[in-house]
Amino acid sequence: MIKSHKSIATKLCRTIKPVVGARNFITISIENLPKKFYTNNILEEYTRKQIKKVTVRQLVHYGRSITEAKLLASANYVRTELPVRLAHRIKDFQFMPFICGNNSHLIQVYNLYWKAFDDFRKAPEIKTVEDVVSYCKFVQESVNEHYKVIPHLVVGIAECVGLVEPALIERFASSMLMTRISRRTLAEQQVALTNKFIELGGGATNKNNNIANNTGNDGDKEQTRIGIVDTSCNISNLIQNCAVKVQRSFEKAYNMQQEFAPRVIIEGSVDTTIMCIPEYVDYIMYAIIKNAMGVTIKKGLKNNTQSNSQSNLQSNSQFNFDPIIVTVCSTKTDITIRISDSGGGMENDMLSQVWLFGSPLKVNLLSNFESVKTKQAKVDEEVNISPLTSFGFGLPMSRTFAKYWGGDITIHSLPGYGVDVYVTLPKLGNVAEHLTDEDSEEGFE
Repeated sequence: MIKSHKSIATKLCRTIKPVVGARNFITISIENLPKKFYTNNILEEYTRKQIKKVTVRQLVHYGRSITEAKLLASANYVRTELPVRLAHRIKDFQFMPFICGNNSHLIQVYNLYWKAFDDFRKAPEIKTVEDVVSYCKFVQESVNEHYKVIPHLVVGIAECVGLVEPALIERFASSMLMTRISRRTLAEQQVALTNKFIELGGGATNKNNNIANNTGNDGDKEQTRIGIVDTSCNISNLIQNCAVKVQRSFEKAYNMQQEFAPRVIIEGSVDTTIMCIPEYVDYIMYAIIKNAMGVTIKKGLKNNTQSNSQSNLQSNSQFNFDPIIVTVCSTKTDITIRISDSGGGMENDMLSQVWLFGSPLKVNLLSNFESVKTKQAKVDEEVNISPLTSFGFGLPMSRTFAKYWGGDITIHSLPGYGVDVYVTLPKLGNVAEHLTDEDSEEGFE
């Protein structure tokens, strides 16, 4: 049940606290908040519903030997689930301090979520393949519209740093982004399965009905791909592909010869395969290897006895960068990937804030998002941005991707020497998605 105005006002006064060195701010009376925040019975109806979590295996089940019945069942699950997930995050907005709700960037995110919630809850039951196609086009349009969410959310968070308790900001950002991943997963899997069903000649549809942004099966991955899921993803191949993209990116940024960037050596259980959504693991590995390669190059330039001008990077004989070592270890249920660099390590003050979406050390970096109009958190976007431009977003977003499927990322630093990053992921696809621990009726507490 939504709390009374008085209790919420008490919570806001307790939550909004001055921070040393922060800008002055005014606590605004709860009576000034829009009444629809607290009296919308439709939102309450959906926030009372439990989110029905899925596993990767369940996503695969709908797409394996796909039939019309399976396609309809999957589409109706997505249809009923999306408004519930949106409702829970809208409620989180409503329990944030008013100073956050009055932020222009967070208001835009809130309005996008409310519009999507209102649209999705009105979607009629899906009874035919034609209904599925129409629904998927509608979902894809919403996904495209929400490409604006991450830049607005991140800039809004940066502007709230120093005004609101850090723990509250982090819980809010984490739950917003993690549930955003979940909605993207459901939407993209449904679109991919629908496109595949059409390609196979299912129903009365034809290939002209394919929905844009198809993320389904293609090329050599035909046998192991089911929608956006790879049932047998070779993790070493994925890491190698990411490493090459990072190398080419730095070579372009520093005007190096090709294949002159630091080498990435993969060792250990190199034949290990996992059931996963490769796009998410791609993002994780790209972000971590990019950080490792960036500090390795900087250290190499600093320590080289020759001139540090970029012109010297044109000759292989001038520099000898230390390699980045990636070690893959596998158990029956999990995989652990260690990425080791000798780029100088990380100081304790930075290490304590590296996972935070909003922190005093990151505010200036996060403000770079002001020039970014859209962001999907995909590697295809990252390769078009200079690796020398930092947003302070890659590592915390990578950890969010890992935690979404029950994994994690940890960092061990040896200041003055280097960093070891450990990525742990489940192998079997039988771990339910992790959204947030605050999906109770009372919302944020």
